[in-house]
Amino acid sequence: MAYMVFTTATTSNPTQLGEDYLRVGGELLKGAGATRLAVSQSLAAGEGTGSVAVTSIWDSLDTAMTALTSFRADERVQADMKANEVVPISRIVTVIDEERGTPEGAFVGATFGAATIPDPNRTTELADVSGELMTGAGCNGVRLVTAVAAGEQTGMAIGLIYTDSLDAWAAGQQAAAGSDTLKGLFSALGMQIGGRSISRVIGTA
Repeated sequence: MAYMVFTTATTSNPTQLGEDYLRVGGELLKGAGATRLAVSQSLAAGEGTGSVAVTSIWDSLDTAMTALTSFRADERVQADMKANEVVPISRIVTVIDEERGTPEGAFVGATFGAATIPDPNRTTELADVSGELMTGAGCNGVRLVTAVAAGEQTGMAIGLIYTDSLDAWAAGQQAAAGSDTLKGLFSALGMQIGGRSISRVIGTA
């Protein structure tokens, strides 16, 4: 099982924050066991537009929480947060359910929903269908995660769509909207879409 931890914040300098996070995080977090780090800034997310998300992927939640606590306490991180006027907003922990294609790209689109009739087999089928639709539209790949510690958002399903073209993302959304197979899966899962966002990826490590 793999976990993806999201921390969102506002900052006066998203690009510099990304560089600082990846520089120090590459040493402290990847050194502690993180398999991927990323920083992105929302381009269209309603009230959340402009906020920054820093994410990390881990094979152990114990390791993740210990490492992230130590990271936050590091003097370099404290200095970077002060210099970039960082104001933390929230942190959520998700479990990675499925991946298809190559979940990397210059942009990432997120679709937020909730399944009232969860079914692991259907989730696998959902990954197959959505992955085919998105990559067929020119996107690079998808990652499906479920929030397991996220306050009122616990249980939320998040579909992350990675792409180098926002036009490809938009084409993928149009293809999804017209897919009877996807509509059937949503019905079987009791899936309701709660929102979408698009973000630019500042950097990864």
